[in-house]
Amino acid sequence: RGVEILASDVSRRVLAEAREGLYSEFALRNTPAYYRERYFRREGERFRLAPEIRALVEFRQINLAGPDPWAPPGRFHAVFCRNVLIYFDQAAKRRVVRRLVSALAPGGVLIVGRSETLLNVPDAPTAVRRNGTVVYQAIPGPPPGDTLFPWRSHD
Repeated sequence: RGVEILASDVSRRVLAEAREGLYSEFALRNTPAYYRERYFRREGERFRLAPEIRALVEFRQINLAGPDPWAPPGRFHAVFCRNVLIYFDQAAKRRVVRRLVSALAPGGVLIVGRSETLLNVPDAPTAVRRNGTVVYQAIPGPPPGDTLFPWRSHD
């Protein structure tokens, strides 16, 4: 079973930086040593993500609040939407959450940033705790694998 990652942003500049796969030591400060050693190569003062991981990523400019479709329903096992919802008013936030949830496969989860919440979002997915992390599961079903958060096992 293959892994596909869709990385998106509304900014072309941010996407160009992400394509480079270069990270500062500060950006990786919470990354366990095991993952740093296995998936990153030092380049001077920075770290480059391994090419085999970068090859799994499709980068796309997407406006989540815009009218254009960006994903077929039921495609994703996990959607990470970090530090995005805080920029929307309540109406836009509801629309974006509805679109993100519709992109989830059965048992899939929506993960938002720590500063974000889906409280006050009508029809928001159900918050569930997985491995000490709160995720939102919208569609009943078994989780799409036992290793949703595999990095927890290497802390």
